[in-house]
Amino acid sequence: MLVAGLSSSITSSLATANVVTGYLGKPEDPHSRLYRFGMVVMAAPAVLLIMIGLNAYRALILSQVVLSLQLPLTIIPLLILTRRRSVMGDLRSGNRTMVSGWLLAAIIIGLNVFLLYQTFFPKGL
Repeated sequence: MLVAGLSSSITSSLATANVVTGYLGKPEDPHSRLYRFGMVVMAAPAVLLIMIGLNAYRALILSQVVLSLQLPLTIIPLLILTRRRSVMGDLRSGNRTMVSGWLLAAIIIGLNVFLLYQTFFPKGL
């Protein structure tokens, strides 16, 4: 389970790095020092959890909660970039697509807040 959580965290991190490099206008290079550093940073918590012997199931749940916090950080720049004519040209997103995208982003952010509340305050305040 821990390896599955780690693998999904790495995938999400790479996707976010791809969006950020595109947003900054820099070329994406998976062999760069920054990507390698990101892989070490993502692997370090898993290795630490294995070494201290924490409950793998609880660690997986918490890792997925933390991972879900990254989703809005990917969705919002994508919505902004797909609306820009300078980035997308004639293929930029239309009004209905943007309204739908922002509505879904708001729902995801709301669900993330609820998930955080449920995770850290399971019996209420």
